[in-house]
Amino acid sequence: MTMIDVMKRSALVCTLAALCTGAMAQDRVKLSFVDGTMPDGREGSRMVADGLKSTKWCFDAPQRMPYYVILSTESAVQPREYSLTTGNDTHSYPDRNPASWMVYGSNDQSSWKLIDEKHSYFRMTDLNEQEYFFPVKAKESYRFFKFVFTEMQDDTRIQLSEISLYK
Repeated sequence: MTMIDVMKRSALVCTLAALCTGAMAQDRVKLSFVDGTMPDGREGSRMVADGLKSTKWCFDAPQRMPYYVILSTESAVQPREYSLTTGNDTHSYPDRNPASWMVYGSNDQSSWKLIDEKHSYFRMTDLNEQEYFFPVKAKESYRFFKFVFTEMQDDTRIQLSEISLYK
């Protein structure tokens, strides 16, 4: 392998690392749980805002779809990106990852503005506790964020470890 090949490989590794850790340079926003589909229980929706990758929201009730979670911040923020973290046993159950969803912002929980949406998004890898980052082009600041999940990869059961927001 020539020195140029080594340099190209190093540049590629650095580029991939930057894509995977894009939010590390951003400021993570402290989120609090407000409401969600099946909030309580060992695997209730409030687990997506507890700061622990070892806990998760896992729920299956097709008659209650779309599933949702509402999170709040201490003060209004203009989001730059958000992340979804796969569950702690995604390797065994990859069909539970979200495939389509919408993200809304609000300051009063009655008027919501769509700030991002993904439809039949790429298949999340079958890795446990893997964080995926999604940019937001919001022009306004919001205090509440509603995530509405309309489709899972191959099933109706949702499984997420964490939802994070970055400003």
